[in-house]
Amino acid sequence: MKAILLENGIYIGVDTNVDKSLDDSKIQESKELVCCSNVYSSGETILFGGRVGVRYRSSSDWNLSVDGIKIKVLGYDTNYPYFANSFQNVVAYLNQMQQLGVDTFLANYKLSLEKTKVELTVICDKLEGELSVQENEGKAKLLAKLRGVIIEMIVILFALMVDVNVGLDNHNYVDAYNEIVNEYSVD
Repeated sequence: MKAILLENGIYIGVDTNVDKSLDDSKIQESKELVCCSNVYSSGETILFGGRVGVRYRSSSDWNLSVDGIKIKVLGYDTNYPYFANSFQNVVAYLNQMQQLGVDTFLANYKLSLEKTKVELTVICDKLEGELSVQENEGKAKLLAKLRGVIIEMIVILFALMVDVNVGLDNHNYVDAYNEIVNEYSVD
């Protein structure tokens, strides 16, 4: 079983399959338990005032979303890129949100995706140039896969653009609220 615990403001990932000294039942009864994955459980845990969702279906299938936007990590398997989210990534991202705040995490994630998209576009351009000179089935498959990843990144970036822009306007609402509180407060 894998579980995420919150101890002293730090998210900690534990895996009872790796550390045999840990007791599944004690972890599930722990008040520090945020979420866990075992053969009997599946579902979603909502964190950070409803903005962050951690979903788990099995010990290897973990998903993270912020404001309804799936947070994905670009990985590589036998030279082909893919999006994935490991248990360790989810724990690391939760700690970043805990330390930096959700809005800062989203801004950093957006910047990272933008830079990765530029790098992948350069690789696609290079592959297109090579394929125009000489056909290669392996390179053609890689190019198709990279284009698919770029399209998925564009969708995520669009959602982040809308979400981050809305988040930046929140200070207007906070300022307006503070003005009303100051005006109508009983001193």
